Amino acid sequence: MEMKLNINALIQEREKRAWTQSHLAELCNLSLRTIQRIEKSGVSSKESASALASVYELELEKLVKKTPLDKSNQIQSIRIRIVM
Repeated sequence: MEMKLNINALIQEREKRAWTQSHLAELCNLSLRTIQRIEKSGVSSKESASALASVYELELEKLVKKTPLDKSNQIQSIRIRIVM
């Protein structure tokens, strides 16, 4: 399953620790190319995202990109509020 991660959060977490991408790859047991791809695209497998969160000592949700609700979710949310 692919996940969309927040690129800025990923890079910020790595840089605040003064880690290179190579060092992060070693800590996560991922390839350097995988780290480069994730930081560029924000797309990751759940396993890779979990490894990053673990190394950063963060909840996975802190790295997941927040997306606005699509229209169908917004309509459903409005219906729920009206009914209640």
